[in-house]
Amino acid sequence: MKYVGYIASTGQIIRATLPMGQIPEEGTVTPEGLTVKYIESTNGLTLGDFITHKYYNSELEAFASKGERPNVCSTWNGSSWDVNYPQYLDYIREQRNARLIRSDWTQIPDAPLTEEQKAEALIYRQALRDMVGVMAADPDNYQREEDIPWPIKPNYI
Repeated sequence: MKYVGYIASTGQIIRATLPMGQIPEEGTVTPEGLTVKYIESTNGLTLGDFITHKYYNSELEAFASKGERPNVCSTWNGSSWDVNYPQYLDYIREQRNARLIRSDWTQIPDAPLTEEQKAEALIYRQALRDMVGVMAADPDNYQREEDIPWPIKPNYI
């Protein structure tokens, strides 16, 4: 045994320790309600990465991969990732608003831009405003952060 893992009922690894002193028997339930499982190998991962990327699958009676977390608003339910889509859209709106703020200067009448650049900036800003609505209308296609349809920012912004 390499580590002693303490597993929640969802399969999430809450913590893991090196075996020291009196080692709890595998399968023991702690007063906190965590089940003890021995971790024989971290499969080349650091312990932190193992805890982050693995869970205990009680059906398989083994540690298994969670797969990639779709986005920062996803939580592990014990067998898959759940996306809190309203919270995710709020997160995207915050990022979008920051991009709008960084491009506000382009809309000032005496901004040092050509008319073509001002028009391009206006199109970029409108695309930023529209994208959250596009995402909200079709949430299944925008679960992962790499799926966010960020408009291409003009190089002078």
